[in-house]
Amino acid sequence: MAPPLSPKRRCCPDATVSLPDELIFNILSWAPLNSVCRFRCVCRVWRAVLSDPAFIATHRSRHAEPLLVVRSSQENPGRGHDLRLMDMDGNVVREMKGIGGMGSLSTSADDHVCITDYLSGRAHVIDLAKGEVVVDCPKPKSQLHHVFGFGRAEPSGKYKVVRLLLGWSFDYEVLTVGDGARWRRVRPPPAGISDGRSSPVAVDGTMYFLSSDSPSDDALLRLDLESEQWTKPLKGPMNTMVPLRWKMSGIVRITELNGCFCVVHLGAHMTIWLMTESENEKWVKAYTIPVDPSTKYCMPLRVTCDGGKLIFFSSCYGQGSELRVYDPSTETCTTRWALGCRGDTVRLCNLQLGHFVRP
Repeated sequence: MAPPLSPKRRCCPDATVSLPDELIFNILSWAPLNSVCRFRCVCRVWRAVLSDPAFIATHRSRHAEPLLVVRSSQENPGRGHDLRLMDMDGNVVREMKGIGGMGSLSTSADDHVCITDYLSGRAHVIDLAKGEVVVDCPKPKSQLHHVFGFGRAEPSGKYKVVRLLLGWSFDYEVLTVGDGARWRRVRPPPAGISDGRSSPVAVDGTMYFLSSDSPSDDALLRLDLESEQWTKPLKGPMNTMVPLRWKMSGIVRITELNGCFCVVHLGAHMTIWLMTESENEKWVKAYTIPVDPSTKYCMPLRVTCDGGKLIFFSSCYGQGSELRVYDPSTETCTTRWALGCRGDTVRLCNLQLGHFVRP
């Protein structure tokens, strides 16, 4: 139900048919943003209704399609890589020149993103709403490998960067955003961490890591971001946790999908398992999607409200990257739009178009 508005404003002065503001409110709140912007020119009454903060909030909630974070693979000499915020149709909402770094991209499905560099061990956290670097993490001592994770702790809501230094010695460190960029050591995990291509992922205050020690049992390690303590390891879904040599080639990945932790197994099909109960270690096979044999990378991004369609990012050898949609009712995949670059990285954030464009 729309919030009540002043009963004095009933319709446009020159309108043939009188409509209550509440009805105008409800009808126009479902209109596309571009149409709403044009409707503001109809008359003063409509402009007042469409400029009302209550209308803006309602319109945003009814068009709550999140934005994509795209790290461009094309390097700009002397500037590094670009970072773009794009809508689901491929339109660029904001472009941040030279801020994309040289490494991987991880998000917390929120309004911050962490860019990490496996070579130098540096990382910086970006506030996507402002387009600013809020933390530039100093690089560590020289090590062979670095594994980074990024997420929000609960219930404090603090963003934290986790850095695992894997080399001649093993150091495990945590940094809290807004805490002066100081690293703190945490105790080692109960098993080895895979330094393959699947980045850790944080869901509901817990950060998950692929284990390198046990491909079938206790394959997922968990770090509570609030206490910074390792909790009981989690068994992966049956028949999906494959040997380490496959993990290193990117066959198994972990990610977040509509607020749930999930495991993605890429073979002849992309199989997606959702964790429904972490304590009882219950999994549900949500999707089994045929993929092209040349597919080297697939990452699910979002399940839509209209029929449970799956939006995912896909990249093939010798071809560009695409944003694709799988419809379980027809068991078909369609291309929503092509990125065109082979090395782009795509993640999801919770920012929406309404954060940048007001009706």
